[in-house]
Parts: sequence; structure tokens; C-alpha cells
Amino acid sequence: MSESLSAVRFIIASFFLLLLSSRALSVETEMSAEQVLSRLSQSMREQNYQGVVTYEHGGRLETMQATHLVLDGVEFESYSHLNGPERQHARMGRLVSCQTLGGQLLSGGKFAAGSAIARFHDHYQFYVKGYDRVAGRKVVVMQILPKDNFRYGISLGVDVESGVLLKYLVMQPNRALERIQFVAFELNPTFSPDEIASITANANGLQPCAEPEPQAQVPEALSEWMPSWAPPGFVHVSSKRTEQDGIVHTYTDGLASYSVFINSEVVASDDESARIPQGAAQRGATLVVMSLQASGEKVVHVAVVGEVPQVTAAQVLKSVSLTKTATN
Repeated sequence: MSESLSAVRFIIASFFLLLLSSRALSVETEMSAEQVLSRLSQSMREQNYQGVVTYEHGGRLETMQATHLVLDGVEFESYSHLNGPERQHARMGRLVSCQTLGGQLLSGGKFAAGSAIARFHDHYQFYVKGYDRVAGRKVVVMQILPKDNFRYGISLGVDVESGVLLKYLVMQPNRALERIQFVAFELNPTFSPDEIASITANANGLQPCAEPEPQAQVPEALSEWMPSWAPPGFVHVSSKRTEQDGIVHTYTDGLASYSVFINSEVVASDDESARIPQGAAQRGATLVVMSLQASGEKVVHVAVVGEVPQVTAAQVLKSVSLTKTATN
């Protein structure tokens, strides 16, 4: 009888412990999406860390050693591929005081604070899902779900202690397109003088601290061919001409982005048009769609490249045409 009573007491005690822990978790998860993103954006620029990162896409797995160092107010990043051909990348980043809407994923620049996050709510739904563990560390999991079919969903795993992004997942409704996550992570590691010298010596130049215009103006010389459609929330942020790619127009909604490449040089003659790349290809979340666009006797090769679904890229591609200014 005493054993049965002890068992009942154990079950009741376990139930109350579970109840208390679930209540504590519900309180803990009340951190808002804005707070998570704001802290992430700051922490990714200001914290020192290193670790091993895996990048999964299209059935492939790449592994890299990642290092982030802040020295005298300037960011330095270093990435070394641990499988496949030996490759190393190093970058001297922006000043830590910079605030940008763009930037690379692992720099935290995509997740800006304040008015930018408020604008995201027009096209994404943000909510804190709960907690998980990544690389042996507790992370808060946040879902960023699109309100239409023109962009992908994103899941973030943000380190509770440091605010550093440890897991990034790009999703379609039924599958993951790409996953970047730390499998080993060290916060505030001790770098030897030789390691610091290696990271800083191999880095590229310092990026200027500049605020991008929310809606850039297209120079007239680059506006001959333009897309007439962009998904709701996407704005034009830059236009440039390069010798290799021709004219490049770039658009972003603050999280996702795509570029439209327009090149007339590759269309030299009708005989060569069959060899010009056309169609679609995808690597992880990055999609490329290509075709020839014609207006009268003028023909250009158009490619849309970006982290957007095919329905978006195809509609952008179809909308590229000769502008009225060019036809006058």
C-alpha cells in the first residue's frame, strides 16, 4: 500500500513540476519578435565567436570553420571550407556602429530593427515559437512566414545567451530549401596574436558606413530595359552596369532579394541564340531563371537570380521590356 501511495505522490509531484515548467516556458517565450530581431542584428556585429557551420542545400552538405572578430570597432570574418576543395574567404566588415538594411546573412544585416521590422509586418507574419537546442546551446526559435506566395518562409534559431544566429532555415510549405547552422559554437574565444594577424591580414577592404536609399533612382543610361512588375513590398535598391553581366537591377523587401540581369552583348546573332542559356536552375533557396526577350528588332538575354519562389522570378522575367523612354 505504501509503495502505491508513493507512486501516486510521485506522479502528482511530477505533474506539478511539469505544470510549473510549462508556465515558466510560457512566460519566457513572451519575448517579442522585434526584440529577438533587434538583439540579433546588434549581437551579430558586436560579439566575438567561432565555430563549425554546416550548409545544407539540394541534398548537398558543406562544412565551414567560421570566425567573427571585432577589433577596434571593426568587424573581421573568416570562413574555411572543411570538405571538398580547399577554399578560404576573409572579409573586413563595416564599422560596428553601422546600421544597414542589407548585408550578408551571417553578419545579421538582414534583420534590422525599428521601422524596417514594422515594414516587414506588411508581408510577413512573425512569431516566437519556443525554445530548442543548437550546437549544445539554448536558442529561441522564431518563425517568419510569408503572407503571400511571392516569398519564402524563414525559421531562426537565436542563441539565448549571446543573441547570435545559430540556425537559419529557408522553407517552402512542404520542405526545407536550405539550412545553415552551427554544430559547434564558442562565444568570446581567446585568439592568439598569430590568429588575429591571419584574420586581419587576409581580409578585404572596409565597407563604408552608408544608409541605402529606400527607393533608388534608376539612371537614364541604365533604364532602357526594365521589369515593369515587382512583388508587393519589394523596392528597387540599385542599378549598375558591369562588363560581364550587362545591366543589373536589384530589388529587396528587406529580407529576400533578387537581381535582374539584362545583357544585349550575348545575343550577337540568330545563329548563336540556340547556345544562349535559357530555362531555370536552383541551388538551395537561390533560383535562376533565364530567357531571351525581344522588342521589335532588339533582343536581350534576361536572367532573374534571387531567393524567391519560381512564380515570383517567372513573373518578374516576363515583365522585362523595352521602356517608353528607349522607344521614343
